[in-house]
Amino acid sequence: MIKPQIHRIDNLKILSTLLHVVLTDIRYQKTDLPMPVIIFSHGFKSFKNWGPFDLIADYFASRGYIFIKFNYSHNGTTLNHPDIIMDAEKFGINTIEIELNDLEGVIDFCLQNKPDDVQINTNEIYLLGHSRGGTNSIIKATESDHISKIVSWAAFNDFEKTWSRFYDMDEWRKEGVNYRHNKLTDEELPLYYSVYENYLQNKERFDVKAAIKRIDIPLLAIHGIDDEFIPYEEAIEMKKWNKNIEINLLPYTSHCLGATHPYKHNSLSDDIRIVCDETIKFLRE
Repeated sequence: MIKPQIHRIDNLKILSTLLHVVLTDIRYQKTDLPMPVIIFSHGFKSFKNWGPFDLIADYFASRGYIFIKFNYSHNGTTLNHPDIIMDAEKFGINTIEIELNDLEGVIDFCLQNKPDDVQINTNEIYLLGHSRGGTNSIIKATESDHISKIVSWAAFNDFEKTWSRFYDMDEWRKEGVNYRHNKLTDEELPLYYSVYENYLQNKERFDVKAAIKRIDIPLLAIHGIDDEFIPYEEAIEMKKWNKNIEINLLPYTSHCLGATHPYKHNSLSDDIRIVCDETIKFLRE
């Protein structure tokens, strides 16, 4: 069997709707026919080249999808170093609003159908996200008329509840900053209280429960039962809020699908492959 030739565009600069630079990778097969596109959003303390994300991109591209992954503009990476979080101040002032506008910029890019040899079927734009990226994808899908389906991997269903799980909210307010450890650089990354204030200013827009209730396109929420950060019960709650969405609970599966960074394998692990295959099955239905 002849393996499909995967074409790669790396670190393409596009602009968000707030005019922030978003570094973008595209994986695809050249064809004369428009192809469905998957826009992948990474999670918190992550980036587009984290762990197995490059292999995942190739996997979807080999199965007939244009796969676009990108760095949120304020995820702490830089234009010169897109694969490590080193700009702590930018990381600290990142907001949900910034991320949603970054994602909107990538959607707009797809609608413009550029670059020329990437033939995007604008009637089949899918959002896929891991963790916070999945939550962002759910919200953005309710704000755009151009999204056909959504898949979340280990997404949470409430920003405030999730922050409260990891932070002392009173201390965050009093100190004006909280910190999360970055294992890759062994430093403490700040998260300024302005992030939470931005949430409060846009609380209705960032209400995940309300977004899920009004979603009228297919949504699949995949979650590992052994998720150590976001309980799988949050996926079950999503189903209670909207009986039309699908959930897929995977046994023995962690928050990062068993993956770590750096990812030292040349192929996808069984857990990741299962998640990818379940995603493809849903998108093809």
